[in-house]
Amino acid sequence: ALVTAVDARWGLIATRENDALVAQASHAARRVGERLPLAGLEVDELTVIPANAPSRPIEDLTVIVPLAFEDDSLGVMLLGSPRGGLSYTPHDLDLIAEAADRLAELMRNVRRQETQAHFIGQILEAFKLRERELQAVIEAFRRPAQSQPVTAGQIAEVEEALRQLHDYSYLGDLPLAASVLARFSQPPPSGHLDRGKALHAALLAAIEKLRPAGAEPRELPPREWHPYLVLRNAYVNGDANRDITSRLYISEATFHRTRRRALQAVAQALFEMDLPASIGKLIESAPGAAPVTR
Repeated sequence: ALVTAVDARWGLIATRENDALVAQASHAARRVGERLPLAGLEVDELTVIPANAPSRPIEDLTVIVPLAFEDDSLGVMLLGSPRGGLSYTPHDLDLIAEAADRLAELMRNVRRQETQAHFIGQILEAFKLRERELQAVIEAFRRPAQSQPVTAGQIAEVEEALRQLHDYSYLGDLPLAASVLARFSQPPPSGHLDRGKALHAALLAAIEKLRPAGAEPRELPPREWHPYLVLRNAYVNGDANRDITSRLYISEATFHRTRRRALQAVAQALFEMDLPASIGKLIESAPGAAPVTR
């Protein structure tokens, strides 16, 4: 699914066994079971080999992604060059990194639960079960937007407002407040505190759009809860990043990717969602006082 989504010429997943890598899944690449040397394939982070590189560990190798959790090296994901261009786009690299994170998590869970003799078989079975989920995520990213997408500038404005979410005075002076309040039929309030309260309530409503149906899980939340919990805990509750990553059991890189995508979704919702008929009703939904003043 990933090879097709990013239009790679070939793809390979190899697990580490002592001083070598062994191919476990292959698309138009090496044979399953073939051993690969570690030299040139051991990297600490996603690595893109430039087109003009003088040499490569494997012919046409373009992307090397480590499969690791904490300090435990589990293997690598390898991709050949893209068919449709000279290099992968940043969006493609995000998808590749996300797939590697998911696979490493599966490998970690299987390794904890199964004996070494069944380790590889369980990894492949679990990965096949997740392929459909990953394909759905990829298709959602690839699907053309049905509405006008938000700009990078609008996303930055929303992030700035969220960083000062409880400071009504600060929010009321932001250009974003005027943009949101302009959607009401009546004139916006003249006082900047009332404008700040209205923007505060609209931001909270937009974040709630990310909340999945059902009760919030008490134990380790599944992935569909991550975008909502990352934004709520970071901006509404003011939790530290390390506390959020610890609770969700995700890496710092996954946290930042999730936050970036969640910010885009909240910005989109803020400019699209139905707002109350009056500004007064929107202001009433906000808390009565801001704990931070400008």
